[in-house]
Amino acid sequence: MPDYCEIDSGVHFDELEAARFSWDALPTEISQPGYVLCKGTDGIIKLATIKVARLRGNSGLVLLANIGHVVMDTNGVVTFLNRWAQLCKQQMSDGSDPTSFMSFKPSWHDRKHLYDSLPDKGEPLDHVTGMINETKSVVSTCFARMSPETRSKVMGFTISFFPADSHMFRLSFQKLRALREAVLSSKLGDGHSVSDNDIITALLCMVVIQCNKGHGSVASDEPRSSFFRQSKKIEQRLITIAVDSRYRLGNRELARYTGNGILSHILAFPLQDICADIEPMSLARCALRVREGVDRISPQYVREYIDLGDSAPDCFQRLMAYMMRVPTRFCVSSQARMDFYGVDFGNGRPMWVSPPKTYVPGYSSILPAPRSSGDFLIYLSVKGSIMSKVLCHPFWNSMVELVY
Repeated sequence: MPDYCEIDSGVHFDELEAARFSWDALPTEISQPGYVLCKGTDGIIKLATIKVARLRGNSGLVLLANIGHVVMDTNGVVTFLNRWAQLCKQQMSDGSDPTSFMSFKPSWHDRKHLYDSLPDKGEPLDHVTGMINETKSVVSTCFARMSPETRSKVMGFTISFFPADSHMFRLSFQKLRALREAVLSSKLGDGHSVSDNDIITALLCMVVIQCNKGHGSVASDEPRSSFFRQSKKIEQRLITIAVDSRYRLGNRELARYTGNGILSHILAFPLQDICADIEPMSLARCALRVREGVDRISPQYVREYIDLGDSAPDCFQRLMAYMMRVPTRFCVSSQARMDFYGVDFGNGRPMWVSPPKTYVPGYSSILPAPRSSGDFLIYLSVKGSIMSKVLCHPFWNSMVELVY
């Protein structure tokens, strides 16, 4: 069973709103969920934790949903929350039949639906992604052999040595539109185009990597079998982007799949591109590399990726083990199209949706902004030494507003 609890909080909704829904203003009981699956108070690992804080004077509530990636990804969490909200809304309606909830299209959690949409044969992965995921290491093997309890303890202990500083930024539609027009006016080449998400991802990567200069060597082009060997220095930076395989398989029905459909795709950026002064042409080059990387993921590519993951028990630990020794590691996950603000339990939609305050360093998510006409929220979690430089980055500060 999941871990579910409700609490009465002394915090009033007006106080949260006045603080712009800052993490520090949230009820302390739910402000910081764990990012590693650990045992609950009953000694059992909970794959899902749901906490509800009812705010003072019945002024509102705060809902925390913390569900492990082994169960579902963000798409599944949003689907779950919307379905739960629909059921509650039906039950609140006068004279309505709660069973009408069943008229909604059912969701699928069986991974068989994903496998059934795969082509018969795969195709080779790109050089970097394939190399990392095919290379065994002492760390990945050890993690795979650990019990879930031991693995969670080791991961939690390890992460505690790498504290992160997190902030939320807002990118307005007007500034993004102007930036997009400038990027598209540069010479991308015939038939090439980039999306808003490509531009934001490229901008994030350029800013963070430039602020990470001097924090270790560049990534290795040739992963070794031993975790403890020194990486070979080359002139590139590796960036991980989270790609939803559901929308790469050509089957719209897969949007109803609530399991984990995320692929960790590695992009290699030439150092001269990602560390160049940020202006329309350099940003266009990096955004185009993001677009080409995403377009590379065909149904056959997804098949090969999943087959590789099924081929060895430690395969899904290999990327984590490799990135642990890359000081410049950075991951971007776009959740801009998720229907966070459609979740309505019957008393109105959310006023604010946010990831947890503290996460592992080297991570960013692109989120929709509430009550906006195209604004984006950008959650960034990096080392404190890097964040201090991000907050002073002139181009970054010209584009975004610090929310908290």
